[in-house]
Amino acid sequence: MRRSIGSVGILVLLLGFPTISAHADIAGTKVQPTLTISADPTSVDPDHPTAEISGQVTVPDGSGGTVGVPGLAVDLSANAGWGSITDAVTDQTGHYTATFVPAGEDTDDVNVWANTAETSDYAAAYSGTLLVHLAKAETRISLSPDRTTAVEGTKIGLSGTVERESATGWQPAAGVSVSLYGTAAGCWPPSQTVAADTAGHFQALLPLPCTGTFTARAHGTLYQPSQATTGTIAIQQAVHFKSGASIDVYGNVTVGGSVNVDYPSGSFAGKPLAIQYSADAGKWTTIKKITFNDNGYTTRFWYGRSGYWRAVFAGDTQYAPATSAASKAWRWNTRLESVKFAPKKVRKNHYITASGKLTRAVSKTKRTGYAGQKIEIAFRFKGKKTWYHLAWGKTDKYGRFSKKVKAHGSGYYQVIFRGGADTFADWTDGKAYVRTSALGAYTAITPDRPTPPAPITGRL
Repeated sequence: MRRSIGSVGILVLLLGFPTISAHADIAGTKVQPTLTISADPTSVDPDHPTAEISGQVTVPDGSGGTVGVPGLAVDLSANAGWGSITDAVTDQTGHYTATFVPAGEDTDDVNVWANTAETSDYAAAYSGTLLVHLAKAETRISLSPDRTTAVEGTKIGLSGTVERESATGWQPAAGVSVSLYGTAAGCWPPSQTVAADTAGHFQALLPLPCTGTFTARAHGTLYQPSQATTGTIAIQQAVHFKSGASIDVYGNVTVGGSVNVDYPSGSFAGKPLAIQYSADAGKWTTIKKITFNDNGYTTRFWYGRSGYWRAVFAGDTQYAPATSAASKAWRWNTRLESVKFAPKKVRKNHYITASGKLTRAVSKTKRTGYAGQKIEIAFRFKGKKTWYHLAWGKTDKYGRFSKKVKAHGSGYYQVIFRGGADTFADWTDGKAYVRTSALGAYTAITPDRPTPPAPITGRL
C-alpha cells in the first residue's frame, strides 16, 4: 500500500536532513583526500633517462563515488641527493604530472612520493612511496697519453673513448662524466672531470708533477663505473737555480749558488755543471766545468775580466736541463802611470820620492784620474825576497801622488794600489820600471797584471 507524503512532511524532511557537502562531513570536519602516484616507466636507463610521475587527488562525491580536486598543490619529493622532481598543481580532473630526473651514483633504486598540504577544506594527504629503479648500463673506457716522458710543468695530453652496453651492443656513451687524476709517489697531481662527446670521445690536458700514472674513470647516474690507467710517465724534475758571481780586485772570480727541485728524486752531488762567461750577456762561452756538491755549487778561479756569469746544467733522466740567471761581476781597470823613484842614487837612510799618477776607466773608452785613493810604497833589499811596507800615499783630485820614503839600503821599490769598490788593483813591477802600453779590446774591464803583488811581510 503506497503512502504519499504531504508537502508539510516533505518540508520537515528537507529541514531535518541537510545534503552532505563534497567538502565537509556532517560534523564540519575536513575531508581526507586520496592521493595516488605512479611512474612511467618504473625503471630508467640511458635510453629512457627520466620518468613521468603522475597521479590524482580525489575526494568522495557524496553519492558513493569520487571526484577530482582541481587546483591543489602537490609537493613531490625523492630521496635526498638521488634525484630531482618538480612540484605540480592538479588540473580540472584532479590529475597532476611531473618529471623525475635521477641523480647520484650510489644507489640502484630511488623512492618518490607526493604530499598535499592541509587546506581550509581538505586534510593533508600522502601518497605512500613509489620505487623507481635505475637500470645502470655497463661501460668500458680507453685512455692514452700523448707522451711517456715530460719535464715537470708540461701538460700531458690525455684522450680516450667511453662506450656503454645497449640492447644492440656497445655504443658511444655520450655525455658520460670522465674523471681524470694522476697517481704519483711524493707529489700531488691535479684532477679534472670532462664529459664524453657525442662520439664518446674525451680529451684533457693535465700536468704530472713527478713520475707516475694517469687514470680515467667513467661514471654517471645511469652507468656502471669503469676505468683505465696509463703506463708510467717519467717526469724530469724542473731545476731551480740561485746563482751569484763576484770578482775581486786581483781578477779572481767566484761563482756559486744553490739548486733545488720541487720533488727531489736523488742527490745533485757529483752531477756536472758548466760555468759560462759573457762580456755582454749575449754570446756565452764555457770557462770551467765543475760538479755539484751536497749544498749546491761554488768555484773560484782567476779570469781577470769583468762580465756576466751563469751556471748551466745539461740535465739527465731525473732532472731537466736548467740555466741560472746571469750574474754581473764587474770592476774597472786601474793603471799606475809615469811612476818614478828619484833620485836614483842616494845616501843610506836619506829620502827618495815616489811619484806618479793613478788612473781608472770610467767606461770602455774613457779614462780619468782616480782621486782620493790610497797607494802603498814597498821596498825589497837587493838579493832578498822579503818586501817591506814603507808608507801610504794618497792621490789628489787629478789622481797624482808624491810620497817621500827613507832609503834603507840598496834595493827595489814598488808602488801598489790595492783596488777600490768597483776597480781592480794595480802595481808596478818591483823594478822601478815605468811601463807603457796601448789599450786592448778589454783593457777597460781587465786588470793589467795577472797575479797579485808579492805579499808584504814586514815593516822598516
